[in-house]
Amino acid sequence: MTKIEQGGRLYTASFLRARKHLFGTLRHKALIEATLLITGERHFMERSRHPKKAFARQAMMIAARMTGKYSLEECAAMVGLQDSTTAGWAIRKADRNKILKDTANRIHILSERMIKTRRDQFSKSVDAMIDEMKLDKEEATDKICEADNPSKVLRPNVEKLRRKAWEHDTPESKRIARLREQRMKYYG
Repeated sequence: MTKIEQGGRLYTASFLRARKHLFGTLRHKALIEATLLITGERHFMERSRHPKKAFARQAMMIAARMTGKYSLEECAAMVGLQDSTTAGWAIRKADRNKILKDTANRIHILSERMIKTRRDQFSKSVDAMIDEMKLDKEEATDKICEADNPSKVLRPNVEKLRRKAWEHDTPESKRIARLREQRMKYYG
């Protein structure tokens, strides 16, 4: 077993290969959730040889491979295994087992649908944030135009200037702004 030094510590090559995989990504989470929904196995990632759990792990490895983005080693690591031959065996088994192949295909389709809806939700929320920022900018320009009016008092409203742009004229926001100002004076 070869040890590789990285950052002053010794690691095995297999450990370093497993660390480079990006887990917790949107696609990985979608594959796990789709496997859970379709197979109904809640604890399929644990090291058990129970047939239902092994079936769910195999289906997820095949679905991950169907995306075309993962190697056999990465597919195996996604379900908590260290050996890539298990993923290869599951893919060869899918050629013989129609139920396994259909389940993996359903997991793949559902995970892609989940990713698409999450990306759509994200883009909608970003669009809403941009629209809100545009409205805030328009309100700020309106306030500047009001300040340019010579009939107004020349002294600025210091309370409004201390508050952040998202804080409104409520008593609670005035209290927060006052406390923030006190902290700034005390801590510098």
